[in-house]
Amino acid sequence: MAASNADTGYGVDLLKETATPGTYASFGAEVISINPPNLSRTSIERTHALSPNNAKEYFGGMIEGGEVGLTVAYIPSDSDAVYAEIGAATANWQILFDTSIAWNFAGFVTNYAPQAPIDDRMTANVTIKITGLPTLSDES
Repeated sequence: MAASNADTGYGVDLLKETATPGTYASFGAEVISINPPNLSRTSIERTHALSPNNAKEYFGGMIEGGEVGLTVAYIPSDSDAVYAEIGAATANWQILFDTSIAWNFAGFVTNYAPQAPIDDRMTANVTIKITGLPTLSDES
């Protein structure tokens, strides 16, 4: 068996497109972890009375881009970049790995949930709803 190419998520960052199309800048939050797009596809039944072998038949339907979930360090501030996104319009985003591979997608923030435990770092869970189909690219 060949050696594994598995790696850690260290160095991953969430970027947002700037006012200059095609140019991305760091989102402005200290990212702890990111769950990249969770793509799915519906299955549509097309079984009929004479389906072969008395078996159900299906075909693929539309693709759902899913969501991106991330955990960031929660740093209370009146200029909180994440808080500002909860009411913002759809934007172009990029999850950039330290290998120069990137997920590119359009989406908007649907959830922002800060947590302030007594004996641990403060964090916030953030969800971005993807609109359309995410793509993978090599940004090197």
